[in-house]
Amino acid sequence: MRALVSEKLLREAPEDSARHAQHGLILAALGQKQEAIAEGKRAVELLPESQDALDGPQATAALAQIYAWTGEFDEAFRLLDHLFAIPNNLTVPMLSSIQPRTRSTKTHGQHDTIRPKTSAKA
Repeated sequence: MRALVSEKLLREAPEDSARHAQHGLILAALGQKQEAIAEGKRAVELLPESQDALDGPQATAALAQIYAWTGEFDEAFRLLDHLFAIPNNLTVPMLSSIQPRTRSTKTHGQHDTIRPKTSAKA
């Protein structure tokens, strides 16, 4: 259902980097690895950091999240290393929230969930 809504939004604004990034994240959550990565790459192509140093890194961060969710950890870390090394409007907590999807069996079978980041208390 969400993918259908996302596809409709893409048709309405096919050159919108943020919509491609969001669609890629939805596809990654649905387990559609290749399609998700393609959408994330498209988001980066539409808004490269070389043309928009403020918002371009957000597309790169979305692609890193897609890579993490699809098990492409080396690629995710490569992009995160890059994002930590350049000036941008992303914060460390935003970047550190990028993490792989986990499996949860709390309800009627296995469902993909995102495990919230927990902080250790002293």
